[in-house]
Amino acid sequence: TPDAILAGMARLGRGRLLLNGPPGTGKTQLAAEIATRLGRELVYRTASDINSMWFGESERNVARMFEECDPAGEVLFLDEADTLLAARDGAGHRADMAVTAEFLRQVEAFQGVFVGATNFGRSIDGALLRRFEFRLELQALTTVQRLDLFANVALDWDPTGTDSRPLLDAKVEAELARLDLLTPGDFANVVRRIRAL
Repeated sequence: TPDAILAGMARLGRGRLLLNGPPGTGKTQLAAEIATRLGRELVYRTASDINSMWFGESERNVARMFEECDPAGEVLFLDEADTLLAARDGAGHRADMAVTAEFLRQVEAFQGVFVGATNFGRSIDGALLRRFEFRLELQALTTVQRLDLFANVALDWDPTGTDSRPLLDAKVEAELARLDLLTPGDFANVVRRIRAL
């Protein structure tokens, strides 16, 4: 469970976690929550922070990313890790393989908390996957979760309170039951649109 993983990381002061799941399932939010609970700052990085058109610079950027992270005070988070860490057997360029190899070296030596996020967990290099002690798959919301979240955002219901979820219109319930790929991100987008309009 996420709480057990977090407890282990807090006890050891280090750990490597891969978050896998469709967009909007809360991977970035979970990484931020991990940093908050550990009392550390979240350092957010993406492929654009690493990739370079210059030969050898991408590998240096990987090394720099790990070296500049304070293991005692920061959690290093790499979003969209699959764009950098694809399986080397499918890599068409030596440069891609070199970046993955540098990640292997750096992840192995890193003494802090490293969290990677991907929408395509199966495309991550197998050797790198083995470096992650923990892997979590985040999924779309269940029917009950969709109903609860709708009641929370549309009816201002507090799911942590003592009141049971308010009754929803049968058509609304049926529509939410049918929309089985909804994520928390989908609800957040609707809330932002309503506020903007």
